[in-house]
Amino acid sequence: MLLDRLLTSQEAALGADHVDVAATLQYLGSLALEQKDYERARACYEQALATFERVYGAAHPQSAAALFGLAVLYQRQRDFEHAESFYRRLLDVDARIEMDATDRLDHLTEYALLLRETHRKGEAKVVEQSAASLKRHQLGGLGLTVDVRELRDGER
Repeated sequence: MLLDRLLTSQEAALGADHVDVAATLQYLGSLALEQKDYERARACYEQALATFERVYGAAHPQSAAALFGLAVLYQRQRDFEHAESFYRRLLDVDARIEMDATDRLDHLTEYALLLRETHRKGEAKVVEQSAASLKRHQLGGLGLTVDVRELRDGER
């Protein structure tokens, strides 16, 4: 695969702990996740996260992206305990840094889905309300509301 060759070249030229290598790993993790190659996805995301946190710290959008990848990975594997621990870390990062609103909305939407999957409807509603408020804010206060369960299928 072309990305594997790119990764090998980057590691040779820049070193395995370079942020460009981590960004490539992040992308490879996303591809592996979509291909349901969960072991590879996990390894890529974990290595990317370690580099991003070492270079940028935990409270950085790149670190948040790797956390989100791991949360979604574990959620798809139905390992809800691990997924939730990554979502909680992610939401803590979201609260501490300036984050793209679309990314924050994705984080809230997926976390609400996890809460529903684990039969925690009350908690899910609170998160869904936060997502709906964010969506209204993004739309400039047009008074539009959104059901986050529709966002998953409608905006991806």
